[in-house]
Amino acid sequence: MPQTAIQRANGANNWAAPGPAEFDFRSDVVTTPTTSMLTAIQNTTLLDDVFGEDPTTTALESFIADLTGHEAALLANEPAGIPARIEYTDLSHRTKDPPAETRQKKTPPPPPPSPMGNYPPESREQPMNVAE
Repeated sequence: MPQTAIQRANGANNWAAPGPAEFDFRSDVVTTPTTSMLTAIQNTTLLDDVFGEDPTTTALESFIADLTGHEAALLANEPAGIPARIEYTDLSHRTKDPPAETRQKKTPPPPPPSPMGNYPPESREQPMNVAE
C-alpha cells in the first residue's frame, strides 16, 4: 500500500501541514490551502452580491469606501476569459429590475486600434447581445 494511502487510513489530515506546493505561486490550483483558508471557505456566505444580499461583499465595499474617503465603493470582477472593456453597465440607465438590464442590448466600446492604426471592419458599431 502506498505511503499516502497508509497516512489517510491512519486519519492524517492532508491540510494540517505544509505540502510540496506551499510556496508555489503559479496558480491557486497547485497551492495547498492553509487551515485559515479552509475555515474561510466553510464559513463563507453564498448570497447574491448583485442584489446586495452578501454581507461579506457589502462589508468590503464599505471598508474600501471609508478607507478612500468616498461615500461608496463597488467591487467589480472581470469574468474569466472575457475582456473587461466588453463587460460594462451604463449606471445612468439602471432600472429597478436587474434581470431586465441583462436583456438590454448594449454596444461595447470600440476595441483598441490595431498595430496598423485602424479598427477591424467587423468590430464597428455592432450591438452586443448580452442575453436573449
